[in-house]
Amino acid sequence: MPVSISDEDAFELLRAVTAAHDDNCQLWPAESAEYARSLYVRGRGAVPSIDSIIAEVGQARAEQMLPEILDERKFKNALRGYNSPCHYCGSAGERVYLDFALMRVSGSSISIGQTVASAALSTVTIPLLGVGALSLPGKSLRGAAFHLKLVVCKPCCKKEGNMFGFFMNERRASRHPLWSVLHEHGFTKFLPKDKMPDNFRYNIGQYL
Repeated sequence: MPVSISDEDAFELLRAVTAAHDDNCQLWPAESAEYARSLYVRGRGAVPSIDSIIAEVGQARAEQMLPEILDERKFKNALRGYNSPCHYCGSAGERVYLDFALMRVSGSSISIGQTVASAALSTVTIPLLGVGALSLPGKSLRGAAFHLKLVVCKPCCKKEGNMFGFFMNERRASRHPLWSVLHEHGFTKFLPKDKMPDNFRYNIGQYL
């Protein structure tokens, strides 16, 4: 096993190369695959083969990490509704994607002006946690949060909406397939899009 590559770097190399070679966008969205390709083109001049990266990080590590990478991607796809039918009726017709977050609060304090502190990855129980401090009116909450997308087809938007349109709220967000699972793990605080941490919306690293 190559000793010059850390486990963290090996994981990132394998994740990027599998995304770069996902030509049919079965697991990675098109922008994710293109982002991974651009990383390799900038760093190495071309996209390497999957076998060459496996040889670089070591066969044993690759066999351990590749299933973790695929499971992580599938979980993230479920969070974001990638290739998902409508969460209301199961239709695969034209759909809209509505952002919200679920937060597990670890503490709170009265604070004004505090913003999200950081984002991190965790492989403890459930991966891909956004961790930090979140500012709400007059109060700062600390904990971890997931960025989710509710998938709704156009007919269900019309049926479930009103004269003002379809707006996200906690009742509607609960139609997400992972709602109950995340609640079981303590992620019970609903955050509408305008209360979500900025890093969920603007961090290019979420592409992979």
